[in-house]
Amino acid sequence: MSDISDLTASLNKMKTAMKDALSDVNKEANNVSSAINTISDLVKHFESRVKDRGKIEDEKIKKKTQIEREIFELEKKKSLMESVVTEKSSSTEQINSKYEDLKRTLDSTKDDCTAASKEVNELERSISDKKRQADKLRSELQSIKKKHDSDIQSLRKSYDEASSRLASKDAQHKALRLLMKEKAVSFPELRIIETLREQPTTNMENLETRTQLKPKDLESAVKELAKKSVLQYDSKTRELRVLRPLDE
Repeated sequence: MSDISDLTASLNKMKTAMKDALSDVNKEANNVSSAINTISDLVKHFESRVKDRGKIEDEKIKKKTQIEREIFELEKKKSLMESVVTEKSSSTEQINSKYEDLKRTLDSTKDDCTAASKEVNELERSISDKKRQADKLRSELQSIKKKHDSDIQSLRKSYDEASSRLASKDAQHKALRLLMKEKAVSFPELRIIETLREQPTTNMENLETRTQLKPKDLESAVKELAKKSVLQYDSKTRELRVLRPLDE
């Protein structure tokens, strides 16, 4: 009886142990299944990442190819730009040379402009002076013209008066010639005129010898004939001359 009880107890223990073992196995199986699921998910995730990485690698290859093409184009552009830079450098040197020439020319031109500006200023001052002189001369000319017009009027008046006097003297001379022809002048004057007809220029001493007149009567008659503009008498030198022919 006791053996059976012990066996039963042992079986119960084994059953309990089996249950516990089965429970542990189930737990472990569940853990393994869960792990397998996790690993499967990880594998799927890894595959996805691998695929993504492949795509990324493809994209990288494409980008690399594109970059290489771009680098090639850039190299070409670089070479072209270097050529352009070389040409530009040569051109720049020429431009710098021309710039220096132009700068020297500009400096020279500035000097010329400065000199020309000074000359212009001097010319302007000269022109201003000339204008002032011209204005002064214009004013003087106007004054001279006024004086000239006044002198002309005065001369015209003097001429008219002289013409009138000349006409009067001419009339007197003609009257004197008529008186001479008619023997109507005084005897001393007649003798003087007769002498002067032969000798238009003479002096008082010679005239006194020729006319045989007294000095006092001779001088009185000469002065009278001078008043009548028949002759000109200089009392200092005592010379006289006929003013107009006495035979006209």
